Formats: sequence, C-alpha cells, structure tokens
Amino acid sequence: MTYLLRKSVALMWMVGMALGAVAQTHQDGIAAVQMSRWDKAIQTYTQLTQKDPADVVAWLMLGSAYGAKGEIDKAKAAYESAYNAKPDGAYALIANARILLLQGRKDEAEMVLKKVDKFARKDVAARRLVGETFLYPIGTAKPDFARAEEELKKAVEISAKDFATQMALGYSFLERASGGPAAVHYEIAATIEPQNPLPIFMLAKVYYYAKLNDRYLANLEKAIALQPNYTDALRAKAEFLYFEKQWQKALEAAKDLVNNASEVSVDDEMLLANLLYINKDCVACSALVEKILKKDPSRNYLRRLQAYCDYDNGRYAEGLKTLEDFFKMVKPDKVLASDYEYLAKLQVKMGRDTLQAIRNYEKAIEMEPERVDLFSDMAKLYYAKKDYCRAARAYETYLASLEGAQERVNTAYQVGICYYYCTDDLEHYQKAETAFA
Repeated sequence: MTYLLRKSVALMWMVGMALGAVAQTHQDGIAAVQMSRWDKAIQTYTQLTQKDPADVVAWLMLGSAYGAKGEIDKAKAAYESAYNAKPDGAYALIANARILLLQGRKDEAEMVLKKVDKFARKDVAARRLVGETFLYPIGTAKPDFARAEEELKKAVEISAKDFATQMALGYSFLERASGGPAAVHYEIAATIEPQNPLPIFMLAKVYYYAKLNDRYLANLEKAIALQPNYTDALRAKAEFLYFEKQWQKALEAAKDLVNNASEVSVDDEMLLANLLYINKDCVACSALVEKILKKDPSRNYLRRLQAYCDYDNGRYAEGLKTLEDFFKMVKPDKVLASDYEYLAKLQVKMGRDTLQAIRNYEKAIEMEPERVDLFSDMAKLYYAKKDYCRAARAYETYLASLEGAQERVNTAYQVGICYYYCTDDLEHYQKAETAFA
C-alpha cells in the first residue's frame, strides 16, 4: 500500500464563494454539518483553514463536506492538506484512510484506521474523526452509520463530555430515523454546553419527525430563548405555524424572524408578506412587497400579493397593471384560480371588456370547481350587459350552493328577475314565477 508523501509546497485553495465577513468557528461548522448544509460547511471550514493552515480537524471536516457534495477531487485535496498539517500520528492515518475511501478501497482504509488505536487512546478528537470518516456520504456512496457509531462510542469512552462527539452520535441516529437514541445524545450535548442553542434545535427536529408538535415547539422556544437571533429556530417556528394554518401566531413568528434573525433571507420576507396578506394587513403587505421587489425583481409571486393588496386597498389601476405583469412572467402551471378571479375583478373595476372578465371567472371555476360563489359575480356582469338568460343560469348555479335561508330568498329573487327579462326562453315567465314562489 502506498502512503501519502509529505508535500513541501502548501496547497493553494480557490474558493468560488465569497466568505462571510464574520469569523467562522468550529461550532459554526458543526451546525452546518448537523443540518447537511455542505456549502455552508465548506465555507466555514475553508475560512478556518485559511486562518490556521495547521488546523488539521478543519481540513478533515472540509474534506468530509466536499465528499458529501460529490466533489471528490476537492475532498482529496483537503485530506492531503490535513496530512501536510500533521504528517505523523493519528491524524495522518485518518487522512490517508479517507483518501483510500474516496478511491473505493475500503478494506485498505480499515487496515490504516486500525493503526490509529496506537495514537488515539486518549485523543477524543482523533477517535471521533475516525467515526466521522464513515458518518457522511461520499459522492453516491451512503454513510456506514453502524460503523460510525461503533467508533464514536469509543470516543465517548475516552470522554463522555465531548460536545462534538455527542452531536455526531445524535446526527447518526437522527439520519437513520432512530429518534430515541438521537434525543439522548442531543440532550447530553445540551448539558455539556447549556448556552448553545444547536443541540436544543436538533432535539426539536427529533420531536418534529416523531410528530410530537408540542415538544417540537417547546424546544424551538428554548433555543430562541438561549439565542434570540437564532435564525434556524425562528424560521422553523414561523414555517411550522404557517403550515399548521395558525395564521395569527404564524404572523407574529414571521415578524420575529424578519426583525430579529441574524440571517434573514428573501424567502423569510416573502413568508411574512404572505402572512400579512392572509391576516388582512394589506397596507403592511404592500410596503414589504415593494421593498422585496426592489431587491429582487425576479420574485414574481410577490406581484400576485401586490395586486391582491392593491385591489383590497382600492388601488385598481396599479393592481391591474401589476397582475398583468405577473401573467406575462408566470409559468402556466404556477397560475392559481385566485389569479384569474382577481384579474376579473380588477378588469371590472377599471371598466375593461366585461366578456373578458367573465372568461377569467370561468377559468377560475375550471381550476377550482368548488368556487361556485364566483357564479354570483358572473351573473351580475351578464345582468349589466342585459344578457338576462345567462345571468339567470349563473344565479341558478349559485343558488344551488347556498344554505342560508335569507341568501336563498335574495338569490331566488334575482333568478326570477333575470328570467322575467329572458325573452329568448319561451318558458321565461313560468321560470320567473317558479323562482318568485
């Protein structure tokens, strides 16, 4: 077996992404890996290796992140740099073994890792890194969780109070849907670092997958209490309440997210805009939508919200223009029935072609046949055009959907009036009389 030769020239790294202005730490790397955010992990560990080229742990974790993304050449280069940073002992062996795994030579890698025992009897980090060698995917190759846990448990025997080891074990069990053991290790990690919100957040994820919603929310709240600007917990809470259709609570959570989170995305602002609309705060919704579209005009979905809000705020000309712009850009499979409904309403308000508005109501009903209420709007338009026969039939369809007694009486009266004037129907008097009865 050929081992890596020590290189005399340091590897120059070309990183395609801009590194964050805030200095990254190993804790940031652990957080990125826990959530399988490999791009973020690469960014973090790259910055750590640039800060300290002798940081062998950062090099090894950088290799894992590249391997998980399937960027095998970059993973190999990172492991070579790990070897260069510490060419003797346990870490050099781990680097060599990982390169062998990249090449599909697992048996040889295992033989190398057996030699780590000689150097890592009291080195919890080295033993943990042996376990993590098997914990993450390598291209299309899946992790070997059983093998990873075997080695990680040896690390626990060296020190049960190593935060990174407990987090790695929690990750392993969570990834293979073994919630009980995952919760145990995340709880231990939380006792080791009681001010760190990450293990609490990961524990919340365990409860989410177990569909224990109360515990999920409770742990999100705990994580937020520990770190009020903790983006992941703030976002998870807002999104969960949104999908649970707890609109008012979701709105408050989304406001907390946008106002307090350390990393607010355009999607977070879009969530807030959507909830402002749902909660009928169209003034605030419009203001936020305008702000987002200035930053990112490609967010066409927001034009929908803007148009809806413009209609509700009485800004019909602006709303019609915005919705027409929306239709120019939207893919057909992304159009909603409500888009056609609001287009029809705005066309009516702006005095556009009535038949065009009616056709848009029909499109909305074609998409959502349960929207029988739109037949009432269509009937009014037919009546205004003195197309009494079509108005009568539209009112009849609407009437059949009504349950309230007074509503039925009022609509039946409209049916009767329309049939009275529907002279093209030879039985229009009889139908009018029946409706009035």
